[in-house]
Amino acid sequence: LLVFVSGMAMTVLVGADCNQPEYVASFEYHFGPGGGVKCAEYWGTVSRSMYTLFQITTMESWSQALARPILDVKPEFFLLFLLYQLLTTFGLLNVVVAVVVDGTLETSKTDMAKIEAAAMA
Repeated sequence: LLVFVSGMAMTVLVGADCNQPEYVASFEYHFGPGGGVKCAEYWGTVSRSMYTLFQITTMESWSQALARPILDVKPEFFLLFLLYQLLTTFGLLNVVVAVVVDGTLETSKTDMAKIEAAAMA
């Protein structure tokens, strides 16, 4: 849900302005000549924005390729990127930790059952 809502917001806030000269100049600065089309490629539709935000969640080259061209034009979006990064990364981290803890508890229960069975025999 967070990715969908954030994807809609970024499509409206960034994707709608991709043809603005400052965005074109910023993306061309970071991606070279013709790089202005990268804005629409990353943020042009809700589904593309969601995929781009997923890339940010996985921290795969998100700063250089995705955030910097936007932050050059609108530095206040730093707070949006930071908030999104914190929420999704910590959410993903909590899920991974929960799976590890659950596996450990199940193993502990199995081991305890084996110890009790061996003590009774």
